Amino acid sequence: MGRFGREAMRRWKISSPAAFDALRDPAAYFNHIDAHSTALVEQLARGDLARHGGQRDLRFWIDQQSRSLLESMPHPPREHTFLDDIGDEAIDPRGRFLAGRMPQRPHELWTLLEDPTAPAILFQLELRAWYETLPRAPWIEQTNLPLPLFESENPGELVRVGGLRRPEIRQWPEATVVGIQRGSDLEDAFQVLADATTAERSWASGGYIDRSEGGLVLPPWRDDSSEPDADELALMVGDCGPLQRGTEYVVTAGRPRVVDFHAVSWNIGSPRRERRVRPWLLLDVDGVLLREGTATDHLSPKTLRQLDLLRQRYDFAWATSWEGSANTLLRGSGQEPWPVVRVVSAAGNDPDGYDSARVVPILAFVGDRPFAWVDDQIGRRDADALTHECDCLVVRPNPRRGLDDDHVDRLLAWAQS
Repeated sequence: MGRFGREAMRRWKISSPAAFDALRDPAAYFNHIDAHSTALVEQLARGDLARHGGQRDLRFWIDQQSRSLLESMPHPPREHTFLDDIGDEAIDPRGRFLAGRMPQRPHELWTLLEDPTAPAILFQLELRAWYETLPRAPWIEQTNLPLPLFESENPGELVRVGGLRRPEIRQWPEATVVGIQRGSDLEDAFQVLADATTAERSWASGGYIDRSEGGLVLPPWRDDSSEPDADELALMVGDCGPLQRGTEYVVTAGRPRVVDFHAVSWNIGSPRRERRVRPWLLLDVDGVLLREGTATDHLSPKTLRQLDLLRQRYDFAWATSWEGSANTLLRGSGQEPWPVVRVVSAAGNDPDGYDSARVVPILAFVGDRPFAWVDDQIGRRDADALTHECDCLVVRPNPRRGLDDDHVDRLLAWAQS
């Protein structure tokens, strides 16, 4: 069953379970919807292609029409279910406000949701049982709020709005606030901070979630030039990757404390496996091959040397908002253009249980082949799910440094396993 049939079936099971269970043959019904929708999308896309004089290829217009159809797909009248009685404060056990009302993949609920032979009433019962295990309040709360932080005459300088990165950082005289959009989790490096705060890591101590402000409040630590405790420094590096003192962490009374959580880097790989095919290496551009803050549109000699090393064990592809334009970076390098994963057109699509909409087109592109994915915006939840489901390695670099030699060594070692 294609994505149109799957999406229709999900909506019925979640919002109209009695109507779903009244269907005589759900598989045939939703396969019919899928076939009809696929044909309609192609017909409309060919019309767009003819009207616009071939400025974009057919694949682009199919993606556009698919997105429109998925957003407007009809379903039977919504029924009252237990979900209508669940407040917006329910969060999953790892601190993520529930968005989409489904757990992160992999989870048995997804199997029930996507199996046309599984009754909707069974799915609803299992979904309710899962919801009853969830807390109804954020896992970190602060009651005695630092009022001067919010009464300050200085409204705060917005120092970074990370494009597709949903958290934003605001600097106030009394503290730093990491803003969290309601309905999303602490993405990327900020998830590391959230995990470390709950685990009472010394390098992350002092932060707390303030629900009224909708952010994570961090105290303004200053470096006092003391020597860091070796064990605590090693713990911080193990959690966060190598950081630069002064701009990314400071030492106060011998304790290292991270002050720029955007700089946290990490990698997660699946267990060692025998491979009969070369893995894909999927690369982002901004924050990976081009460091954040650099005003350039060409790859450095060091980066080109790194790619030469990696080319011995990987086939390359782009997974970047640059899409096909990224191949302009290869001019003069002697490399043929790389294939492109269409992640931009997928940005508004259903992420299919993942946090990032990029995951679905990446999985469709790689098929059954092993792959490594380097992206400065990927979150740990998606990385955990991918390495559980696939033979893959996920690397999140510090975007201000991009791809470094440690990442290259890790990628080469993983590809050799």
